[in-house]
Amino acid sequence: MEVIVGAIFEFIKIAIQSAVYGLIISLIIKMLTKQKVALKTWLITSSTILISMIIFLNTHWGDHGLGDSRRIPLKYDKEVGQINGTTSGIKYNGNNYLPINEFEIVDDIVFGLTGPDAVNSNPPYFVWNFKNDHITFCNSRNEMDSITMLRDTELKPFYKHYGMFWGGWKFWLLP
Repeated sequence: MEVIVGAIFEFIKIAIQSAVYGLIISLIIKMLTKQKVALKTWLITSSTILISMIIFLNTHWGDHGLGDSRRIPLKYDKEVGQINGTTSGIKYNGNNYLPINEFEIVDDIVFGLTGPDAVNSNPPYFVWNFKNDHITFCNSRNEMDSITMLRDTELKPFYKHYGMFWGGWKFWLLP
């Protein structure tokens, strides 16, 4: 049900955005050519933008999740995802899934605390180099900090990272 509501919201948002962007482009064309711009020009421009935004929404960089799933895209077709607003995690080495609690993303590395549902009783800290898809588990914060060479980095929950990545201008200007 959440997916349907999310998809309807996204389509309405994209329709409004494409209409506004089409109007802005039509007005720019009108100012540059000093001629009257026909309704047909606005419709073609808006339709082209609508189709482009729908295509972008279905790419790795445009997909932010629908309904009860959310995702933060990373480089190299990797992502940090969340399901049901509660379970955050990463997929590494193919299909291995690691639930995570709080984390930080710096360059090509995600590091932080493993989640309470982590299988195989993994140590509480992890460092994931998503460029080469290698994960290292650590027993202490100091060990993790020595691998990342970052000290006293504040680990944040998924919703803060999601808001920082998808909030602001991206929310208003992108689909």
